[in-house]
Amino acid sequence: MDKNTLHIIETISGVRKSSLTFAVESASEQLRTISNKKVRTEDLLEIVDFAFKHGWKTIKLYFMIGLPGCEDVDEAETIIELLHKLSRLGKRKEINVTVSPFVPKPHTPFQFEKQMDMEYFYNVIKKIKSNAPKHVTIKNHDVRSSFLEGLIARADERFGHVILNAYLKGARLDSWHEYFNFDLWKESLEEKFPKWRDLLLPRKKEGTYPWQLIETGNEKAVDVMMERTLDLASYKHPEYRYSEFLNEENYKEAMKNFEEKYITADVIRFIFSKTGYGRFVPHIDFTENVKRALRMANVPMSYSQGFNKREKLSTGFPLPLGIESLSEIVDVELFKTLSDEQLQEILIKVNKSLPDVIRLVKVRRVSEKQTVMAATAAVKYNVFFKEEGLLEKVMDGLKNRERIEKRSKDVAKEYPLCEVVHSFSVEDNLLSIVLFMGKESSMRVDELIAGLASQSITALQGVSFLKICQYRNSNGNLELIE
Repeated sequence: MDKNTLHIIETISGVRKSSLTFAVESASEQLRTISNKKVRTEDLLEIVDFAFKHGWKTIKLYFMIGLPGCEDVDEAETIIELLHKLSRLGKRKEINVTVSPFVPKPHTPFQFEKQMDMEYFYNVIKKIKSNAPKHVTIKNHDVRSSFLEGLIARADERFGHVILNAYLKGARLDSWHEYFNFDLWKESLEEKFPKWRDLLLPRKKEGTYPWQLIETGNEKAVDVMMERTLDLASYKHPEYRYSEFLNEENYKEAMKNFEEKYITADVIRFIFSKTGYGRFVPHIDFTENVKRALRMANVPMSYSQGFNKREKLSTGFPLPLGIESLSEIVDVELFKTLSDEQLQEILIKVNKSLPDVIRLVKVRRVSEKQTVMAATAAVKYNVFFKEEGLLEKVMDGLKNRERIEKRSKDVAKEYPLCEVVHSFSVEDNLLSIVLFMGKESSMRVDELIAGLASQSITALQGVSFLKICQYRNSNGNLELIE
């Protein structure tokens, strides 16, 4: 981050001004220099002032505390002083700050540095929160989690006994604060690794360490950066490094090239299956998997204009979690026309980038203007029953009930069954059922089956669901969407 940022801010000032994020690392110029950050405090103030004047109302700042050299400066005081200066630039602006404890990591220029103890971090954070401007929001990463992260990062195989012991004592889901029990870890450290405090100390460069068994290919680069860090640490005042301005013509050319992606030259329909453990992939994650695979296959996707540019694609109704599918349709707009041969090549490329439980089964060109969701009038499911008794209850409900209850946000409402179910058939333990979609009365297939059997959804453990296809309404008749 340096003054070149001003050109970028000015260029993107036409987009939605939600917030700008700056990874400042430290409020101390001395520590920023050691961390190889180019920006001076004066430059940071100028950048933020420029952003506020160009319409941004929120900025986010990320600070690291406990960086090498931190014992030579008052970290809390430098952060507090900087925040007061920033707050005066925009008195009605929102400033959000996140403070994170620094953790030395293997294979980095600071891998041999000292890790500060928890008391140091707590004191710095407490002082910042007590003295920061009132309208500045301060958040911090969990000091205890960072402390454990640092111990694990540079420990040897002996620490495995600590982890196992904590697990046996009940440590579970520690990334969620509501489950994190630090006392279990303290007990395990004292029982299995009494000299754990040594892991916080600085290391000698000439020593032998556990992570040196792993060759990353970046060892020489890390050594060079370590030497540079030592050189910079000797400066009482940080050097100011002038940098060349960004080549404006280059990024103007890049933006011009991107504008070509706004047009729609073709629409391609991709049909995916989602089976096995794929039934546990939520709709949003499925869509992101598809986008990523299409990008990796170099599919020329069109993008929307406006504040948040997104790929122009449409999907059908979200599939309930736990249900497999043979027909998840995604229509994608392209800014280039592709030949049939290229489409078949894309099918192969996309599948190479997808997990095995999600497969692209068909690709074809379409000319429809309706989105997949708008076109879908009904969906066909196959429902497999392990218990004949449960199937009999469902069939009795389908044949004899006139109305079915649908619950939505704790509000129950009854609908005629004929407005929910289009048709059904049964053979052995397999029920094929077609449900209406896009109507107020439309129901999830699992909720419908549970309601017909007068059971809760959790009682359907012996039932599996498979989406077969979807239909559009064509002059009062259902027509397959393919």
